[in-house]
Amino acid sequence: MRVGLLIYGSLDTLSGGYLYDRKLVSYLESRGDTVEIISFPWMNDVYHFAQNFKTEYYHKLINLKVDVLIQDELNFLSLVWLNRKIKKRVTYPIFALVHHLRSSEPVRNPFFGVFRWLEKSFLCSVDGFIFNSHATRKAVESLSKVDKPSVVAYPSGARFEVKTTPEKIEQRAKMSPLQILFVGNLIPRKGLHTLIRALTFLPSSDWSLKIVGDESVDPAYVDEAWTLVSRYCLMGQVQFLGKIKDKNLENHYQNTHVLVVPSLYEGFGIVYLEAMAFGVVPMATEAGGAAEIIDQCINGYLVTVEDPQALANHIATLMKDRTQLARMGQAALEKFDQFPSWEQTGETIRKFIVEQVYQNEETT
Repeated sequence: MRVGLLIYGSLDTLSGGYLYDRKLVSYLESRGDTVEIISFPWMNDVYHFAQNFKTEYYHKLINLKVDVLIQDELNFLSLVWLNRKIKKRVTYPIFALVHHLRSSEPVRNPFFGVFRWLEKSFLCSVDGFIFNSHATRKAVESLSKVDKPSVVAYPSGARFEVKTTPEKIEQRAKMSPLQILFVGNLIPRKGLHTLIRALTFLPSSDWSLKIVGDESVDPAYVDEAWTLVSRYCLMGQVQFLGKIKDKNLENHYQNTHVLVVPSLYEGFGIVYLEAMAFGVVPMATEAGGAAEIIDQCINGYLVTVEDPQALANHIATLMKDRTQLARMGQAALEKFDQFPSWEQTGETIRKFIVEQVYQNEETT
């Protein structure tokens, strides 16, 4: 099978969505399929929209020798009009790989209504969907009001080969101070500011926070986070580690009690599942797909968006009750084991694609 995958920038970009894309490509190639990456430059919104009218992209897509084209939904601004033009010339089906909708993010701007309309138009231009969670599927159905072939294929959290054991989790739970980890790009949507504010409610001697994530995406936001840390005199308890290698991240997971990423919205949240493989207790918000991973008060905690007091209360509970910390860490490990491997995720998607390609050939 010949598959095209359309993305912005490099497939090696550090994010959960690009990790999902990389794992899918790797699996398809392992099954003997050929995958052609079509990369559009990652610029600003105006430039992205202008890509709809560039003849080089139009000719590139109508001349693709593929059986199916998968478009990362992140590219919707570049494809909302282009898809309608190329579909008059091509016979291959087009599927949107949806990690989360931009219009699901609570960050608003004066053009939010326009972006929402354009995103809806893109969703209506494709032939089907690949979703990373049921929350993402519901968001797309609510916005697009269309009924098209689709599949939900949960990501795997098995990024690292090493897992922990219940015994190690219990032993780690006795260590002080409470080790807290934040992993994610340093952008407003990931909610680092909420975590920092939550920690101001707690005795600084009882916790330590390590922040892992790309600081180059939004330097102004990084400055804001640094300002918060400085204002509340938390420099001795907070470390900004920037981007780090997987081996180093694995070491941090092994020595962490709690992962706190209080995002304003997550389509799924691979990072929570990755942490659970190490028996780390995740804390997230109710917005999006995290509720499909975290069982409240059993293997983690969910809070409302922008609620630092609620986060502080849950962190304080685990600081004081190390038996509960160990119990929840062990439950997190058990929950991790219920999710698929990357091979199973890839097979779910491939089976769906093969069925749709076959049906398309039958009708063309």
